[in-house]
Amino acid sequence: MTKFIAVSNRRGGVGKTTLTMMLAYGLSVARRQKVLLIDLDAQASTSIVMMGHQRWRAAREANRTASGLLSQIANADAISSTDFIEASATSSFRTAANLRSTSYRARMISTTKRR
Repeated sequence: MTKFIAVSNRRGGVGKTTLTMMLAYGLSVARRQKVLLIDLDAQASTSIVMMGHQRWRAAREANRTASGLLSQIANADAISSTDFIEASATSSFRTAANLRSTSYRARMISTTKRR
């Protein structure tokens, strides 16, 4: 059974990115569920953390972003799903240890900014 979970809040710095990544991690590792993260935030923090900075930069330069997809839809351009979905899903995910340490750093940065 497919379930959709949306994380949204109009305020910044409330932990949306950390919550989303930890929820995805928990569902995929602890419950062995398939998880698809769709990052529509203008800052793209989730995408950068999950893909890594170099892969995110390459996707952005190739216009393979949510913004690029919406532009193609608005312009009625032909869209190929292979432009936006990796051939190997396992290659796009980081290891659990990397995800945990990255999320911990994100929480530390978020906590530091509030002081």
